[in-house]
Amino acid sequence: AGTLNLSDGSVLKHPETTTSSVYSLDINVTGNMSINGTSTIDVSSRGYLGGGSGGNGSTGRTSGNVTTNGSDGSCGGSYGGIGGQGYYGSIGATYGDLTNPTEPGAGGGTYNAVGGDGGGLIRLTVSGTLTNNGSIVANGGNGLTFYAGGGAGGGIYINCGTLAGDGTITANGGNGAGSGNTGGGGGGRIALIFTTKTFMGTITVAGGTGYNSGGNGGVGTIY
Repeated sequence: AGTLNLSDGSVLKHPETTTSSVYSLDINVTGNMSINGTSTIDVSSRGYLGGGSGGNGSTGRTSGNVTTNGSDGSCGGSYGGIGGQGYYGSIGATYGDLTNPTEPGAGGGTYNAVGGDGGGLIRLTVSGTLTNNGSIVANGGNGLTFYAGGGAGGGIYINCGTLAGDGTITANGGNGAGSGNTGGGGGGRIALIFTTKTFMGTITVAGGTGYNSGGNGGVGTIY
């Protein structure tokens, strides 16, 4: 696009990932881009599937849209930060490049429930000024009942001439849930490449909160 302006409560997102398809929001703007205070780019819970979600098995899906090295049992998904330990099961491996996130976040594991889906993937290339007074969000989803870990935060890559505004940029992990000890999802990955920065907002990649005595997810990466 030449210019892109989100206003009046606009929401921009990509489709939800499935067991066979992975999506991203990849936008190239040759001029300026703005997100006003009521608008958002939000791909939360649109990354790799959690256990029991969307026809997936009990192990959360991870890098490459596979279950190998994914979180199972009641553990949180990993991406930039490691997922929290649940009552049982193994935590999936972290993955990806902190300077150039190209994948969404991993799903949380589960036992007879639904683990949180990972956050999706946002990639914005803006030749001019990107003014974010709203929110750019790729948070992981919360686990849903019983033994279910939270999904990991997703990926956000921004390459722009000037980064301005006072909004939020977040790729936080989802919370564990259930009747037992479940892990929170790890934080995602955010990479910001710019020539000039006047942005005064908040940037977070926090891990999700574990349920009961489950472990909290580890913090993700900000480059």
